[in-house]
Amino acid sequence: AVAGNQMDTGLYASGSNPYDAAAGGYVAGALYEEVIAFQANNQRSAIDGTLLSDGTVTTIPTFTRLDVGAIQGGGGPTDGWLNRIWYIPDREPDTALADYTR
Repeated sequence: AVAGNQMDTGLYASGSNPYDAAAGGYVAGALYEEVIAFQANNQRSAIDGTLLSDGTVTTIPTFTRLDVGAIQGGGGPTDGWLNRIWYIPDREPDTALADYTR
């Protein structure tokens, strides 16, 4: 779970949060780069060149909505700007994730 002013990446579905990785502290006005990669039994994320904890969620939920910059479960927006979303249809290796966020 995220505490205070941490940055977070995760999967959230039907009231549960099967993968959640946090880093931080968030500083207002700073620029951050974040990536999440996932497939069944293998999830990992990175923020600003640092790999976060890995996950082993066995079943990836069917996604019907993507919330970027929102509180878990759509509880409201956070403050900030989004410069780019980049979707890669294949699960990238963990060794590449940190490089995507530098």
